Amino acid sequence: MNTMLNLSMFLALLACYEAIGDLKDGISDALDDGPKTSYCESLCEWATDCADGVSELSAEEMADRCQTATNDADSNCASAESGGLSVDEALLLSECTDAVSDMSCDGLTGDEESVLTGLPPVTCAGYGASDPEGLVNTYNAARNAVMQTGAELCDSVVDELCGSMVECLIGDHDITEAEDFLMEQCAETAFGSFRSQCKENGLYDQTLPLDVNPNRWAVNRCIDGFDEADACNLVSWPAECAGAFTPIDGEDLSGLVTGAASDFLTGFLGDL
Repeated sequence: MNTMLNLSMFLALLACYEAIGDLKDGISDALDDGPKTSYCESLCEWATDCADGVSELSAEEMADRCQTATNDADSNCASAESGGLSVDEALLLSECTDAVSDMSCDGLTGDEESVLTGLPPVTCAGYGASDPEGLVNTYNAARNAVMQTGAELCDSVVDELCGSMVECLIGDHDITEAEDFLMEQCAETAFGSFRSQCKENGLYDQTLPLDVNPNRWAVNRCIDGFDEADACNLVSWPAECAGAFTPIDGEDLSGLVTGAASDFLTGFLGDL
């Protein structure tokens, strides 16, 4: 019994010691009048790490876009990064950035509910007390910056679809035309109209947190499904593709996609 009690006391003391250590670090950082890790920088590090392997953007692209977007949203970030904060401001910032680094990725890459309800840490309320709406706007700017734009996703979808079909034409049907030629015929000729309409209709546009776009989620699962499905057989396309080209409101582009795929494939395989 005494052993268990002593262990509990030891763990409690250890937790207190660690908390005091964190507080001392924060105070020490605040007293240093040099550049600080800004709210923008901490958000971008979090968003870039969370989106790695999920976003089609490179880590460098994500970081660059995020820094631009968040600094546009929060002018205080530039002050922090140049060492222009008071001790009180720096201490509040330090508490906030520590909390940001501990955030779950659910607010960016979780399920729809988690993304819709995602918010910066409550600990950041002190740092953002003068502009709580701006605090949230900067958080949302970071989330949006690390994901492809709707237009970029339109391009990626065409490239991925065509890549899957070209792969099966060459690998499974012994089509001998050059891969570059096949990709051009598919992406530029067959799918040219879909690419344009996709962008014009904003099929994959999304600005968090107000309009989580289910078509983005569906098309990503659709593309992933081609790892197992036969891209040269439209009937066997992944079931998720059914919802990838049909917006809740707006023009249904699913017929344009299947028509483009059929035209491309029949040009090399004959009637399907």
